Amino acid sequence: MIAGTKNDLKRYRGIDERIDSCIDYILSHDLSSLPLGRTDIDDGLYISSSVNQLGNEEDKRWEAHEKHLDLQYGLTDGELIAWLPIPEVEGFGELLDGDIRFSDDPVKGALIPLNKDCFVLLFPEDAHKPGIGNGKGHKAVFKISCD
Repeated sequence: MIAGTKNDLKRYRGIDERIDSCIDYILSHDLSSLPLGRTDIDDGLYISSSVNQLGNEEDKRWEAHEKHLDLQYGLTDGELIAWLPIPEVEGFGELLDGDIRFSDDPVKGALIPLNKDCFVLLFPEDAHKPGIGNGKGHKAVFKISCD
């Protein structure tokens, strides 16, 4: 897991060409003007823009992905994402939609703020619980294929 601000993004160039494409896109586009839903960027790379109701950590589920990295980018203030290494979260269910597993384990994770112009890059070994906070959260999630 890597977390930082828009100003930090350039230091992560070179990890993967698709991550580089995300960085270039973030630095050259107004993400708040994206339509809600899916926007295809390139082969193996798309953005899911959403406005979601935030809530208590206890009411959210852990999730993990096997075939995609998530680069979650905050477009408003107020959302928190809980994070733990996958081995510390029990009870992940079967793979759904080819890429996501859920767990209702009540274990608490490290809370990472996803404020405006902040990002969290999550790898397949990262369990995360997005959508924690009050009010509504607007974000863009870059889905980066691991294939």
